[in-house]
Amino acid sequence: MSKSMTTYRIHPAIGFARVGNAPDSYYLEPTAVGTLPTEYDENHREIPVRQFKDAGQIRRQAARFRIYREEPGKAPVEVRPGHGLKSVTWTVHVANKKSAWWNFSELQGDTMLGPNNTYQYQSQFFMGPTLRNASVTDRQSLITDPGPRTLTKPGDWIELDALSAPSGYKTNFPSQSISPYPVTTLGRVRLTERGELLVLGGYGNAGGPKGGTITSFAGGDGWFDDVGDGPVTAEVETEDGSTLKLHAWVVSGSPKFAPELRNIASLADTFIDVGVRLMGLCPALFADGSFQDSYTASFNRDIRPIFEAMKGYRWVANVDAMVSIASPGFDLADASDATRENRRAVFSMFRNPGQGKTTPPELTPDHQRLFADNGFPMMPMNSGDNSIRNYYIEKFMALTPTQYHLLRQWSEGRFVLDRPDDWAPWVSPLDVATAGNAVGEPMAPGIEVTWTMRNPAVLMPGDPFRIKPFPVTHLPLSPNRDETIDGDGCEPGDLTKRMATPWQADFFDCTVQDVNFTTPRTNKTVSNLNLIPLAPTFFAYWWPAQSPFNVYSGAMTAGDQVLDGNALIGNSNSGQTLGQNLLYHRGLNSFGDAIVGWKYLGFVLNRTTGPHRAMLQFFVESERSYEAFQSGYYGLISDGSILTTQPTTVTTTALVNSNSQNVFPVQWLIGN
Repeated sequence: MSKSMTTYRIHPAIGFARVGNAPDSYYLEPTAVGTLPTEYDENHREIPVRQFKDAGQIRRQAARFRIYREEPGKAPVEVRPGHGLKSVTWTVHVANKKSAWWNFSELQGDTMLGPNNTYQYQSQFFMGPTLRNASVTDRQSLITDPGPRTLTKPGDWIELDALSAPSGYKTNFPSQSISPYPVTTLGRVRLTERGELLVLGGYGNAGGPKGGTITSFAGGDGWFDDVGDGPVTAEVETEDGSTLKLHAWVVSGSPKFAPELRNIASLADTFIDVGVRLMGLCPALFADGSFQDSYTASFNRDIRPIFEAMKGYRWVANVDAMVSIASPGFDLADASDATRENRRAVFSMFRNPGQGKTTPPELTPDHQRLFADNGFPMMPMNSGDNSIRNYYIEKFMALTPTQYHLLRQWSEGRFVLDRPDDWAPWVSPLDVATAGNAVGEPMAPGIEVTWTMRNPAVLMPGDPFRIKPFPVTHLPLSPNRDETIDGDGCEPGDLTKRMATPWQADFFDCTVQDVNFTTPRTNKTVSNLNLIPLAPTFFAYWWPAQSPFNVYSGAMTAGDQVLDGNALIGNSNSGQTLGQNLLYHRGLNSFGDAIVGWKYLGFVLNRTTGPHRAMLQFFVESERSYEAFQSGYYGLISDGSILTTQPTTVTTTALVNSNSQNVFPVQWLIGN
């Protein structure tokens, strides 16, 4: 093999750190889609995570970066100094630009939908987005920037704070007077003895003006949080003396509270769709502006993950119709003529995404349709990118165009169980493992990143999983440069600057959405565009694999059940019992509660053990901090009055029970 065909790359191309309030304990991001993250045991063996909390505090997820030597037709080989390389110098630069950017306004600002859909144009002519913290004239002062960190040898953790910044670098952090929590760091970095670069995010802290309020999922002025993103660079000297500069990216975001569950359209699916349709990397599948009907899909690569994700939703959302279509009464892997009509019937229930997100969504009618002609809900049962406001309306989610075409091929029998991997040159399993566990659809704004990831202008040509870095030769970082328009790369903080600030606002408010399903070009009533969905509406979910809504109680002890609202009332138990379906966010009743109480929530985990764990699934809420919440009860009596045991009343539990046969538990946050 010629050395000229040997390449070196950092994997993953994009890694995801996740915040947690545990000061030191962490785990590593998953090595495959839909699997548990990993950690090292006492013998330094890598094993699935056993606990997501340490002493009741959420452990942080570390993004792990390694360098690989790659040759065509061979598996990538990990290399490091002394093992295939002479030396490596790593540099990480993470920043948070949220407070300096525009307020999130659904699809306004996405120039993929048209050249006039810029923030400035929409703001000037269509009452579009406004700047966050518009009264602050020094826009750069709103960027949280700890500066770059350079590592050449293994050692202790290096904080991404002001004290650990390089000499002479002008850092910037929010005022320490913000409340309830100051933002003093964006995480930490470390180089291990094995040459792995680990990047941790922040502690999940967020703060704003004392007495300030948040009224929107997008957050509010004066608020800051400790997530962020930025480039990961490795300057490499190979054994023959050649020098290379390699690039990757790290994103820090919220915990994935259902770590084993897939998203129906993941960020990996988004990147693959960009590579297929917009970069021309698989002409056998997409050429001359059209998908090719001659292409043979792979059931295990292309089809099975869609249905597995849909079935997995049942543990975090009440989506019985979606589960039924993902578990039909025939073998989904059977390509014979005997099942063709069944496959076609299943396929016909999926929305057609049209040309994807390259035209206004109003031009794709299926995005506005709830029901198929036979009365069955169309799939998936998620909200679309904009079921909120009355412009660029996209009420319901569809698969990516590439997913949809491959599903069409499946419906017509043009598939095999497995096929030679023709995507191998540009789709590495090492990259899919991380991006495949992040949200790809819907994007309003999303969980980790947003719709900019659908734009090839911010991605490396021929390598759609890899973010194009802007050559930062000038400092400070820009507060107003739009990387999707300039097309010359991303600065630290550019991938997350459109996300909610603080992140807890979107996490709390965007779990479900009431979506109008009768009027394609209207989401909200004209009299109150900001608040009231136009009736009738459908109860749609956003991204339950990341932010659950309906879960099953996993409280295994009497003590935990009592703390979670289980009490003996009369002759029966009232409240939460093991296996009961209940609200995941119970006890968090406001944006302020979410900013404080997110760390007390549980993780939705499969409690089955043994070799058949994947087949025999029983996902329940685990590791919830029950003691951080107070429980009470309310009941409705015949005259319409509500009796309650909440602290504002003196009504007793016995009195509630004696006057009402409909007694329900309520919870409120007492932790801090």
